[in-house]
Amino acid sequence: RLSAGMSVLAAVKEVHDMEIVMSLPNQLTGYVSITEISNKITELVEKIAENDDEDSDEVEMSALPDLRKYVAIGQLLPCVILEVEEKSASTRRRVELTLKPDLVNRHLEAKDLVEGMALLGSVQSQEDHGYVIDLGIAGMNGFLSNDGASEYIERVNKGKTVSPHLCNLHHRLICTQVPPSHVLTFETLKPGQLVQAKIDSHLSNGLLLSFLGFFKGTVDLFHLDRTILPVDGDIDKPLANAYKANSKLRARVLYVDRERKRVGLSLKPHVVQWTLYNGFSNSNSVDVGTIIEDAKVIRMDQGQGLLLSCGGIEAAYVQMWRIADTRIDKIDKKYRVGSVHRARVIGFDYNAGLVQVSLQPRVLAMQFMKYSDLKPGMLLKGHVLKIIDNGVIVTIEDTIRGFIPKMHFADVVISKPEKKFKVGGEVKCQVISVDAGKKKLLLTARKSLMGADLPIVSKFEDAKPGMITMGVVVAVRQFGCIVRFYGDVQGLAPTAELSENTVKDPTRLFTVGQPCKCRVMRVDPRNNKLTVSFKLTPSSVAVTAGPASEHLNVGDVVSGKVIVLSKDSAVVELDGSGAHATLPKAHVSDHPSHVNRMFSLLREGSILREVVVLSKRGQRGLTVSLKPVLVSLAKSGDILQDVSNAQVGIRVPGFVKSVTDSTCFVGFFGEAFGMAKLHNMSDRYVLKGTDLYNVGQTVVAYVTEVDQEHGRMQISVAQGKDLTTMASVTADMALHDAIDPEIKTLGDLRPGVAIKVLVKSVKPLQVNVVVAKDLAGRIPLHELFDHLNSDTLVKDLPNPFRAFKPGNVVKCKVVGFRRAKAFNHLPFSHTGSGQMMVELTVRTADLALPSGRLQEHDKRKGNKVIMGWPRPASFDSLKFGDVGVGFVRRVVKNSVWVHIAPDTYGRIYALELSNDPRDLTTEAIQRRFTKSSAVMCKVIGKDTNRNVLELTVKNALSKFPSTDAPVQVGQIVVGRVTKVDAVLGLRVQIGENLFGSVHLTDISDNYKTNPTKIFKVGKLLRCCVIGKNPSKSGLYDLSLRASRVGELKPEDTLEGQSQELSLQDIREGMIVRGYVRSSSDKGCIVSLSKSVSALVKVRSLSDAYIKNCSAMFPPGLLVRGKILSVKGRRVDMTLKRSEITGVPSRISKLTDVKEGMKLRATVAQIIPAGLILQINDSNVRGLCHISELSDKYIKNPADVYKVGDAVKAVVRKVDPEKKKLSFGLKASYFTEQDARDDMDLDGSDDEVDESDESEGRSSDVEVINVDSDDDAISVDDDSDSDDNDDEEDGGDEEETGDGQKRSERKKSKRQRQRARNEEEERVSRRETQIAKQAARDEDELQLESAEDFDRVLLGEPNSSVLWIKYMAFHMQLAEVDRARDVAERALKAIGYREERERMNLWVAYMNLENMYGTQLSLLKVFERAAAANDPKAVYTQLARIYERTDKKELAEQLYKTMTKKFNESCKVWVAVANFYLKTGDIEQWRKIQQRALQSLPQRKHAKILTKFAQTEFKFGEPERGRTLFEGIISAYPKRVDIWNIYLDMEASYGDVDSTRRVFERVITIKTSSKKMKSFFKKYLEFEKRKGTPEGEQHVKEAAMAYVAKVTTA
Repeated sequence: RLSAGMSVLAAVKEVHDMEIVMSLPNQLTGYVSITEISNKITELVEKIAENDDEDSDEVEMSALPDLRKYVAIGQLLPCVILEVEEKSASTRRRVELTLKPDLVNRHLEAKDLVEGMALLGSVQSQEDHGYVIDLGIAGMNGFLSNDGASEYIERVNKGKTVSPHLCNLHHRLICTQVPPSHVLTFETLKPGQLVQAKIDSHLSNGLLLSFLGFFKGTVDLFHLDRTILPVDGDIDKPLANAYKANSKLRARVLYVDRERKRVGLSLKPHVVQWTLYNGFSNSNSVDVGTIIEDAKVIRMDQGQGLLLSCGGIEAAYVQMWRIADTRIDKIDKKYRVGSVHRARVIGFDYNAGLVQVSLQPRVLAMQFMKYSDLKPGMLLKGHVLKIIDNGVIVTIEDTIRGFIPKMHFADVVISKPEKKFKVGGEVKCQVISVDAGKKKLLLTARKSLMGADLPIVSKFEDAKPGMITMGVVVAVRQFGCIVRFYGDVQGLAPTAELSENTVKDPTRLFTVGQPCKCRVMRVDPRNNKLTVSFKLTPSSVAVTAGPASEHLNVGDVVSGKVIVLSKDSAVVELDGSGAHATLPKAHVSDHPSHVNRMFSLLREGSILREVVVLSKRGQRGLTVSLKPVLVSLAKSGDILQDVSNAQVGIRVPGFVKSVTDSTCFVGFFGEAFGMAKLHNMSDRYVLKGTDLYNVGQTVVAYVTEVDQEHGRMQISVAQGKDLTTMASVTADMALHDAIDPEIKTLGDLRPGVAIKVLVKSVKPLQVNVVVAKDLAGRIPLHELFDHLNSDTLVKDLPNPFRAFKPGNVVKCKVVGFRRAKAFNHLPFSHTGSGQMMVELTVRTADLALPSGRLQEHDKRKGNKVIMGWPRPASFDSLKFGDVGVGFVRRVVKNSVWVHIAPDTYGRIYALELSNDPRDLTTEAIQRRFTKSSAVMCKVIGKDTNRNVLELTVKNALSKFPSTDAPVQVGQIVVGRVTKVDAVLGLRVQIGENLFGSVHLTDISDNYKTNPTKIFKVGKLLRCCVIGKNPSKSGLYDLSLRASRVGELKPEDTLEGQSQELSLQDIREGMIVRGYVRSSSDKGCIVSLSKSVSALVKVRSLSDAYIKNCSAMFPPGLLVRGKILSVKGRRVDMTLKRSEITGVPSRISKLTDVKEGMKLRATVAQIIPAGLILQINDSNVRGLCHISELSDKYIKNPADVYKVGDAVKAVVRKVDPEKKKLSFGLKASYFTEQDARDDMDLDGSDDEVDESDESEGRSSDVEVINVDSDDDAISVDDDSDSDDNDDEEDGGDEEETGDGQKRSERKKSKRQRQRARNEEEERVSRRETQIAKQAARDEDELQLESAEDFDRVLLGEPNSSVLWIKYMAFHMQLAEVDRARDVAERALKAIGYREERERMNLWVAYMNLENMYGTQLSLLKVFERAAAANDPKAVYTQLARIYERTDKKELAEQLYKTMTKKFNESCKVWVAVANFYLKTGDIEQWRKIQQRALQSLPQRKHAKILTKFAQTEFKFGEPERGRTLFEGIISAYPKRVDIWNIYLDMEASYGDVDSTRRVFERVITIKTSSKKMKSFFKKYLEFEKRKGTPEGEQHVKEAAMAYVAKVTTA
């Protein structure tokens, strides 16, 4: 068992950047942090950290110290345990160590040092002849000569941290042992000391040695100098033969446990000789992850593990928890000595020289065991362990963790990684690089890298010239981009290789983290140099500028001839000059769909009539284009070839040079180009730019911004910003194999033209058709109907496309064009861009019109709902208030998406679907709005960022108001709560972008304490719009009052003080209620309504002195007050109770009392004439006559009241002259308003007047006579008084006296039972009354400061309730230490006789430490509590605390301790069993039952078995419960109490037949007539409740037969 402060000798196992992993005895593992090696290293690390934080240049540190230079694998070092972290479900136990000499050599002084003592030291400085060693001993340093240092360095292969054996403090070092004559103590005994020991005795697990006179230590089997194997299962005999008793040997101290006074020794040769263990390096075949097929068990250590023989391995050991995947308590027989198993190496124990292996199938099946198993480019699956600031940590296997940096989260920037990566969730990733030595694994989650089917370059030798591979830009410089590949391979992409065009500033085009495809140009593996290019296809034809091209300018239109053809370009010889120019493949046509066909028609020698010089790039030659738009533009002379000529607002044709998901670069003449970002690529919302445009595609650019200084130009290529010049391009586009022979070109497809098409496929929302070979079209659902009936709306349409079959030719009319990928509308002047589709209609009204015409507007006809939208319907054409029919496209969580027109979509937010919250659940929405269902909707807004209409279906057919306001005052809307504030009220969302606020006074018609507690975020509710907030634009004022939303029932009444008040309604003297808005030392402001607030000055807050106004009247508190004055808009109010009720705050004399006052008082004395009442906080007393106690007759006041009871009384009569005062307590003296007044003044809605309680008490005392003839059986038998029966019945008095007394006792038995019941009820009422009075007293005492509590506790020092509230007071202020001080004070103040009060305090103290302290502080309080109280009660309370706070592991551990400490307590065993039952561990529950019977004495078996049987009936298996009961009954056949419990369980949880069988058995047993009578009564009640009339008759007959039998006997 490890504990903090324990000293151990450890061996270095692994060395990481930030810590050293150490092998501890018993195959445990410890960790030494970089800051716990030596003081020098700690100072260095802290200096580096400060340097990084302050960004200072004073200290230049490139990296942390390399710990591999300080220690060697296998090196032995003494260390001290700093902390042992507790093991949890998710983490293993971690042992923190330190190597600091001042901690390791603690308790040593200079006088304790002798030759031969082993000490740990660290190099403090280097001198000419050696090293000064810091030993951590005050006033003492060591010196290590150069000769000794070289010997040490050679021996352990390092030189910074040394562990010399001190011979002379300032001379050379030698290896000697501690002299036997030297006297050591446990404080000065240190691990690593070499001692001469003698074998005292043999143990089951090793040897017991004595050394240095009086010390004794143990050597376990792992640290013997030879392997001891059992003979016939016995280890003692081989151990005794190998190590003779009293023989002497040398050993080294392995650990010192000063707390338990234990010492461990080692006989291992490498430990005794203080050398590195090299047994693992001798065998090259053994490594972590190696699978051993024939591992043979040679020794079984029950409870610990197995020793294995594995071929060439000297010794291998598998710990018990590594044998199987599940936990085992005992090693199975299949692992007996000699059995052979499959094992896998998982590590090495350098301390004991063991190979650590595992037999777990899970470990054997692992794909990877160490970092060296992973290679760059591998695809892996892991689980997210932690999300940190700069990345995500992923677990691949138990022993392998990787890191995904921010750059590699995804192909796009992710600002909130927690939405993509969930802790514990699975993540797919790819290995970027792996450093097995440092255990560093770099991963990527980029799909562009993981999905790339390209070669992996993980080292420079993998790169071959011409290879295409994927990389990531890690730096952008003026000379190019630095690209990182896999492993540590990086390459340079020079500026000239970044693009086909000249790139002047790479930072404008490329960003860090951008993925890119690269072509390897040159590679030099010897010097680790790599050059790549972003131009994936090298030019197959070299075209250079020459003298012939000098007279040609950009924009010249010339003719030429094709002289060379390549895959992606052609070389053209220009007429006149003979210059050669490059014609890119994309520039043979304006239409991407025609490029391949037209380029395939080119041949060497083909004549090109008109080509335009597109660019002239120095030595790179000329580039020409065949695009008709560019040729036409060049002829007009209006070309853009420089950014300086560009102006905002002009429209210029160009071509797409490159396109990414978020950016489109458009080229013009010369070197001019512009950049269009994603939002400027389309009028519609799109996710990727690559879905819209292709490289080389002709577009029209609209200049939006020009930066002349930096030569930049922002453009838009959205389709709404088109050129009419495109019409000439698209109109001449020929259509091939058109279905309608009359259609020849694209220009023939004009709006309204009737054509024939071929049906290709039928979808839920459209019919896909073929117009021509290279042109498709569609008939959307909204172009199928002229009108819909009203009852068709919001319903599934019955197979609307049933008339359309694939292969049919149908007649339709052209409506417009749309882009196939982007799903957006194209103007007729701009139909040549990309893959387009023709929008068609088959409406009957349209087909009836002449060709070339379409119906302009739909109209409504009677109950027929026309489609409604103007045509063509688009985002721009539809306006606020337009109404029409849409078709449901999909339903998502918070909205319904509706298809309106070819390029127009709308979204109906959930709150716009209905005015009934019941219709807004996810299930209701999905049930009501199915795909393709028709819905009438109205436009209420536009989302211009996404080009989406905001729609509503609520009152869509009603006339929309002329105002653009989405809601009006008085309108009832449905809202969703988005924020709950106990002070400000509610924030409610009433539309997609509409919000409102509900003030506290508008939540309910009747004010309540904490009115917001019933609301939760996400709750749907009906609201009434009562105004628009003038201070916050877009925010509406809402009300939830039932009177506003139309939910006020006729029987509901409004209290005057809860009505909506305006300033005009406020009158002086009015009693009102409101909520505190703010408070300060000068008073508080109370909100009486949303528009009216009242000021309460500090002198008007309370009749009593208030020290802290803010704490007494926090914001949100419901108060009741009286209006003092109204001046203009200022309202003054008082909260004093005396001014509200007219009752003085304190009654000091009789003259202060007035007739009719209703006062609180306390019962001071009980007399036959009534009660003497004393007014609270006063010495004035009066009489409440017995006739004034209740509206009902009370015979004896003592039956109802006790001295000290709190009551509320009405002053009936005051006679100052005679000094007489009379009270009344009758309930009729009080009204409901009095009860409400009490609730208001006490600040609680749940309190009840004492008058009501007194009335209840008086009614409870009413005498009820019960006739004994009502009993089902009447048996009079003298044998009732048998002593044994009375004892079994549990408490009948012994029979004494004459027959008359006995008769009287029989006669009053029923009365005594009734008296006991009445006493229990009275006690219960008394406890309730005390609890309520305590709450009221606390309010009246106003315990708002520590001084208040101290004052009250002077009078009640033994009240645990007050002390606990005092602790809670400090906890509310986050003053945990003060709460502890209060607990300590309470334990000293409460008298030792007050055991219950002290116990309550201890429980509260343990709760405090459990919530806010540490486990150590909790255990300290627990130990003190157990010593001062009943230990079993304290243990039980702590276990309950653990259970309440969901600390199941600690609770289970404590319960196990309790079963050992209190093994004869039934309550403990029942509590443990119930714990396992609550946690669902049925197996442990059953085991606990068996253990309880083994531990409890025989006399308690019946009790515990009865408890277990009841539990089985209730929560387990009833049949098992019956078995337990039958066993108990057979052992105790006359125990009537057990029979009764058995009957109750069967009646409650069994069936009727089984219950009857038990009843039939019980009525035949031999027992007294009195007990048999109770059985017959219970049997008859059962038959009446669950049986049959025949069963009732059977019971009565059996009872009569029993009576006859007893009578005749």
